[in-house]
Amino acid sequence: VKSQISVGVGALAGSTIMLLTIPYSISLIVGRCDLVSGIARDNRCRGFSWTKQGVTVEKDVPTNAGIMLLTIACYLVVAIPGIIYTHSGRPADNERSYLIAGAILCLLALIAYTIYNLMNSSQQDRLKAEARRHRIAHDAASAFVSLLANRDGEQTSLLGTTNPSEAPNIERFAQRWKKKAQEATDVAEEEEEEEEESHTKAWSKARIGWTAVGYMVLGTAVVTVFSDPMVGVLSDFSNIVGLDAFYTSFIVAPLASNASELISSIMFASRKKKKNASLTYSALYGAATMNSTLVLGVLLLLMVQHNDSVTNEDDRIPWSFTAETIVILVVELITGLIGVFNTTIVTWVFWPIIACYPVAIVATALMNYWGLQ
Repeated sequence: VKSQISVGVGALAGSTIMLLTIPYSISLIVGRCDLVSGIARDNRCRGFSWTKQGVTVEKDVPTNAGIMLLTIACYLVVAIPGIIYTHSGRPADNERSYLIAGAILCLLALIAYTIYNLMNSSQQDRLKAEARRHRIAHDAASAFVSLLANRDGEQTSLLGTTNPSEAPNIERFAQRWKKKAQEATDVAEEEEEEEEESHTKAWSKARIGWTAVGYMVLGTAVVTVFSDPMVGVLSDFSNIVGLDAFYTSFIVAPLASNASELISSIMFASRKKKKNASLTYSALYGAATMNSTLVLGVLLLLMVQHNDSVTNEDDRIPWSFTAETIVILVVELITGLIGVFNTTIVTWVFWPIIACYPVAIVATALMNYWGLQ
């Protein structure tokens, strides 16, 4: 069980630090735009510059960064007493108290964050708008291709002349293509409105809600079935290679559990728009917030349940992850403060952010070697 808890803490630390460093910094590179008066201009990227390019985000990103910083309290509730009780040798009952207190705080923070997301639907609206723009662009491009596909008399007619020997009227062709593209846009919007209306009639809000709950339950069931075997695999792999389970899970587990966030964040940022960059960084801060509430809370409850079930004091699991907690908090502080105080992030910030990942691993190893638990 101790090995499994170590794997869980390693996955928590690795996931949080990976999300706030690797996709965070790569998105800054692929999403960079030219800075004009300190603001990144959408789709303007000439060459490469560490100081004259960057990304600009909307106001909800600093809010999400601030929320993530507030969840640091969830770690402190268990980390500070853990250090005190570990070095003072106080009774285990105190340990149980602060583990339960930490779990309760994580639960309350999770509920508050969920309510906030339900009341603030701007991010979901942007996701929906982005999908709609992609559809309209596709239909407009299809209209353009259909114009070019015309041959002989039809082609020359579209170009503004019925005589193939006459010079084509490019301006008239452009106007006709614009008209076709607008027609495609109008059709797409009408179809979307009809689809939304029919969807609303077919599914009441209550049924939509229950469907969402069903998917969540299904996802939870899948995680429940496969999480224990995965922890076992990581523990066995750690034993084979002779490494602590923490370091194996720190590197391997995030690649499996957070691959979707890694890929989607980079894809959104690569479109070089303010709205897309906002989606990227809001999602990354949000994922770190979930780790600090839901994941940490589950780990604390598991520790309480295990400690209550054993009779031998030597089998109890104390909170001996001070080094791991420190590296998580430092990385969250660095990236969180950047997000809170900056709506424009310059490209050179890539270097200190990406450096946090290897530094976190080395720092954890050194602190454990020096006996900081």
